[in-house]
Amino acid sequence: MKIIRSNLKKAYDFSLASIAMASEKVNGLQKFVVVQSFDANPESVFIELSDPTRMSLWAGIKLARIKAGQDPAQPDSTGSLRSVKVGPTSFVEEITSYDPPKGYTYTITEGSPMKDYTGRVEVTPKGSGCTVRWSVSFKSRLPLAGPVLVNATRLGFAKGLKKLSKRMAG
Repeated sequence: MKIIRSNLKKAYDFSLASIAMASEKVNGLQKFVVVQSFDANPESVFIELSDPTRMSLWAGIKLARIKAGQDPAQPDSTGSLRSVKVGPTSFVEEITSYDPPKGYTYTITEGSPMKDYTGRVEVTPKGSGCTVRWSVSFKSRLPLAGPVLVNATRLGFAKGLKKLSKRMAG
């Protein structure tokens, strides 16, 4: 029992570190937001957040571009598709808007236990660094699994962003 309490306390302490997280359910949609500060310029952070190969290095999941976007100079732009593998699950995401270095929006188009999924990554300058705000909304395809999916996804994003922030700080 002592080990479990210790692990829970570490998880709780981690979630309060430098990450702001919130979640709610509105009209059947599960929603959450993760916010992380970076001591790096918005342009550099945006590249790390939008390139699937780079994301695989810090996100704890495997990502790969499977179709380039509409702009040949920016292969991860609007219309690009990326495959995402999380444990035994894999799915496809499509970039639906792309505005470097401010942010992008994406949806899951196939293979996920989540439906009507929309994610928005926003990068805002702040002093000599920036703040990343990652917001997500979705409905669960599995009865009663919404809160579990929210917590697992939110914690995964929070851990990945914290890891990236530390790596970029030096």
